[in-house]
Amino acid sequence: MDVAFQKPEQFFDVPEAERAERVWISADSNADLCVVDGSVFLVRACLPIKVEGNRTFRFGVWVRVDEDAFKTYDSCGWDPENPPAYSGRLASEVPGYPSTVDRGATVRFAGHNDRPVIELDVTDHPLAVEQQHGITVSRVHEILERCFPTLFG
Repeated sequence: MDVAFQKPEQFFDVPEAERAERVWISADSNADLCVVDGSVFLVRACLPIKVEGNRTFRFGVWVRVDEDAFKTYDSCGWDPENPPAYSGRLASEVPGYPSTVDRGATVRFAGHNDRPVIELDVTDHPLAVEQQHGITVSRVHEILERCFPTLFG
């Protein structure tokens, strides 16, 4: 039921001919870390939304963090029993919502083998509202249809 974004928006903002020099990404597929121009630090994370029936839908999104948070995450330099939280900015454009890039969030690190979890700042943005209040299974289907229109054509 989850939807993931393999690369952050900032990756695609760099012209393809310049990416080898300006962008570092931790893997070709299933990457967890990305640095653009040595100053934009991005981490892949999960944005959970509660779904009726005690289920959870997750967006696998990218979040921009400061260099300290990035280095801490990359080094696994935290106690997994007491993981830290950092401020971040959403770095993925999620289909079916008004612009989601640059939405404020708290990034909570988890265990060393788990991606961080994002909690969007409380606002009236539809994605933040849905994360706060949850959604129906019908809404999950709407989201999946927006993200994968050819599967529902």
